[in-house]
Amino acid sequence: TGEMIKGHVILGSQRVRQDRMIFEGLAGTAATGTGRDDDPVELSLDRIRQLSAHEVGHALGFGHNFAASSNDRASVMDYPAPWVRVSNGSLDFSRAYDDGIGDWDRFTTRWLYSEFPPGTDESAALDAILTEAFDAGLIYIADEHGRSASTAHPKASVWDNGSDAVDELRQVLAVRSHALERFGPDRIAAGQPMSELREVLVPIYLYHRYQVDAAAKSLAGVRFEYGKRGQPFKPPAPVDRDQQIRALNALLDTLAPAQLDLPDSAIRALAPGTRGFGFASAPPERLASRTEPAFDLFTAAESAADITLTALLDPRRTERLVRQSALATDLPSLDFVIDSIKNRVTESIRRAESGRTRLIAQRVAARYAAALMGLDGTAASPEVRAGARQGLRSLIDALPRNTDGAFAAWLNGLIDAHLSRPGPPLDPLPTGPTIPQGSPIGTATAEGCWHC
Repeated sequence: TGEMIKGHVILGSQRVRQDRMIFEGLAGTAATGTGRDDDPVELSLDRIRQLSAHEVGHALGFGHNFAASSNDRASVMDYPAPWVRVSNGSLDFSRAYDDGIGDWDRFTTRWLYSEFPPGTDESAALDAILTEAFDAGLIYIADEHGRSASTAHPKASVWDNGSDAVDELRQVLAVRSHALERFGPDRIAAGQPMSELREVLVPIYLYHRYQVDAAAKSLAGVRFEYGKRGQPFKPPAPVDRDQQIRALNALLDTLAPAQLDLPDSAIRALAPGTRGFGFASAPPERLASRTEPAFDLFTAAESAADITLTALLDPRRTERLVRQSALATDLPSLDFVIDSIKNRVTESIRRAESGRTRLIAQRVAARYAAALMGLDGTAASPEVRAGARQGLRSLIDALPRNTDGAFAAWLNGLIDAHLSRPGPPLDPLPTGPTIPQGSPIGTATAEGCWHC
């Protein structure tokens, strides 16, 4: 019948640990135990308070609402990211997590548990509750239309914030830059191994990862709502051109070498360590390194670039770009998006002022080429495959003269071999470094909450 008979709520320690790592990485450990707004322990407990309400909601029969964070945090049934701001040269944590349930939760409670007088048309009464909620400006987008980075609704994502995902991405990047400029030994407690800094770095260096996914949903995005026959209903419509272009430009900014670089002071603090007991592999919570025991800035930059490129060139997003531009010529096409990425990637190489900056830019170019090769698969439409192949040819032609000669020759050979292959590639596509887990760090799956 759908009636909830019994529910159990289990709260593990991993969420507390992850949040404490995030807040210590953002602001350091000096405030730990003080009870101030920037106390990592208090902030972690604020998160557990919200998580408790979320899980009790599931026990009561509530589903996820992944549009709530963009709707003034209207429900505890979203996945909340900490809402942090740069204010007067410091980070403001005063609204990191919300307090109490939201307006959508109150309407959901009424819808699930209202008892009506005998003779009431219950279906009509329940519909009236929903109409009241939507008339109040509330939005509901279900799990299957909000969880994945491939989904299209511009308001529905996980671990995001803000009514405008593009504006919020720029805010998140400002918080990230503020924290990385100050990243050092004070981000771990006194007496802890210095090697733990490499684990604390991950959620800060990749602090923007989920807001990238949220902003990307405006590109080839689709606004839609759920409805019933016989009731007012707005048909699905693409996100307008200006918003799509805003999203594209904000996402391209995350590929800039200046965004992917780290201060020398931070790199010097990232020392190796030992796990003991004969473990040979690096912990999964660290950024991949090809230079162990040294921290590898350039492979870390590849990981961050892959997050953006995967969002931009998601297979379903590229198919929507083809469809939307065919039906409305003013909307961005796949060719336009591919050309925009190529221009930004090659311009970064052209403007490189040092070997360090050029190397970061070249690594981004290599990951861009790999992303295009990944699009050129048998499951893709002819238009997507054609666009990916043209993008690869165009990248080679556009590489600036100051590109490292050996790198240019390697990339040229790689692209030629891909384009001239008789069938599926004989060798695997050039894979990037493994991106550390993040939702939360250390869980067995890459997305979702294991207890939901």
